[in-house]
Amino acid sequence: MKIYVIKNKGATIIQNFLGLGYEMTIGEKDSFYTGTFFFRKKDAKKYIGSQTFPEYYEILAVELPRSNKDNRRRN
Repeated sequence: MKIYVIKNKGATIIQNFLGLGYEMTIGEKDSFYTGTFFFRKKDAKKYIGSQTFPEYYEILAVELPRSNKDNRRRN
């Protein structure tokens, strides 16, 4: 499956993840970060267009491999 990731040009992986993601909290103590991913490239382009400085962002296509768990079920 292919997804599209929004990347800040010139930032490290951690800076991209924390800067473009959102912090979600479950309960009182548990919190985690989520990223900004899209299944369609045109949606990613719309998101970049809504940012204050769109020239600082780029779209990366990422191919997600099938898990071995799915392959084991078929055998």
